[in-house]
Amino acid sequence: SLKLQKRLAASVMRCGRKKVWLDPNEINEIANTNS
Repeated sequence: SLKLQKRLAASVMRCGRKKVWLDPNEINEIANTNS
């Protein structure tokens, strides 16, 4: 899910989830990515 992807991205970049921006044009690819 996008919530999980956002949390993982925040963890990797060591920042808050509010700082993570997911490109709307890539939502389908982001959602299909496995962690």
